[in-house]
Amino acid sequence: SMARQLHAVLAVLDTPADIRRLYSCQTHIPAVGRASRPPSSDLAADPVRVCILHLIKGGATKRVEVLRAADGAFIARIIADPSRPPVLIQPVRLDRRFAELLDEWPAYRGTFDPSTMTPPQPPPGSSDTLTKPYLPGRFTLDKRTLSDRFLHGHTTSIDGVTRVLADESLCIRLPRSYDPRRPAGLLVWIDAGDAGTPPEAFAPAADELGFIIIGAARAGNDRAVADRDQLAFDAVATASARYHVDPRRVYVTGVSGGGRISSMLLACFPDVFTGAIPIVGVSTYADVHLPDAKRLPAGYQKPEPRLFNLLKTRRMAAMTGPLDFNFTQITGAAALMTADGLDVRVFDYPDMGHQLPKPDRFLAALHWVDEPYDRLRDAERKAAETLLASYTKAHGDKPPADSAQRAELDRIMAAGPWTDPAWHAADLLGLSGPSAPELKPSRSAPPPAPPP
Repeated sequence: SMARQLHAVLAVLDTPADIRRLYSCQTHIPAVGRASRPPSSDLAADPVRVCILHLIKGGATKRVEVLRAADGAFIARIIADPSRPPVLIQPVRLDRRFAELLDEWPAYRGTFDPSTMTPPQPPPGSSDTLTKPYLPGRFTLDKRTLSDRFLHGHTTSIDGVTRVLADESLCIRLPRSYDPRRPAGLLVWIDAGDAGTPPEAFAPAADELGFIIIGAARAGNDRAVADRDQLAFDAVATASARYHVDPRRVYVTGVSGGGRISSMLLACFPDVFTGAIPIVGVSTYADVHLPDAKRLPAGYQKPEPRLFNLLKTRRMAAMTGPLDFNFTQITGAAALMTADGLDVRVFDYPDMGHQLPKPDRFLAALHWVDEPYDRLRDAERKAAETLLASYTKAHGDKPPADSAQRAELDRIMAAGPWTDPAWHAADLLGLSGPSAPELKPSRSAPPPAPPP
């Protein structure tokens, strides 16, 4: 994957199963030479290019661009070849299966060379509103998705998403050490109020552990839950395309009502979020009985087994204290989830009320949530170091002489992508120098086409 990304290639689909899977994403397959039904999405509303598919058969290549419409739909259309007669087939809508396929490919669309990178906006270490356009999230929280993920398939009276992405504002903060050659973590902030600006109390932890923080303005407790959830997905998609983010390190946090939202997002979408830090607010999938004979009603249905088993591999750090009026609710919910095998820890501070935690306390919680990733990353680094040492012992510290040596260097990048040994292997392969292919982000125009 690292080698392909340095060539500006997202994926290679070269088996019959790959091709069948790609073509099955079409909701309507037109007959050859005849126009299909035009998709319902309005492509005039500034769609965003997602990727270009190079369909190769024999010596012929057809280029198809995939666009994301304002309503989140994917549209595929042929890129006209000026040297050939016009193609009659109109754009084709792609269904949810394409979103699943796309999710398996790298999300980042920027450069890996800091010297050629457009200065980050905002500069590392400061918070500001992210420039538009934004990308719709992987999931669109319509009634079907709300039912599938939050209610285990039961019908819902809750309205689906109503947000208009062009009217929203995302606030972002980059860590001081941000470097596109090293994937950062991503922390999605769910505010209880309307500011959406990442709290200053989180800055020391974000700088020390290398996290981008992003939040949506006007997405507080007064906003419809579906819109608050949707903006979290939009934030993940936008930040991941614009900045180099490791998808295994996408966490969500929030305070009070935002804390409840963050706990629900982790539980119901553990395939997107890999950890959570709910602060003075938690929801769970069963009623929590409280000492005063009251109860905290379940906030959602228990996820289906596939998602629940994945959730067991994630960590949730709930932050509270006895001065917080939600204290017994949070500790009760944590005990319930822990009994079901979930990895939930309560960070309980005797002087903490219904408020944001102090910087050192948030650092402790984030560090605990991040521990599994840290161990995995250390193992990847050591594996890449071992393979690089083996290569240099056998062939010296020089470029490969044949395909077998190139394969050895490829294995180094596969074992520990984006680590120092992997970048050294890329240097030896000529993938990271001035002549290496480059894909720069653009705010107003689609990204350039990758090579065939």
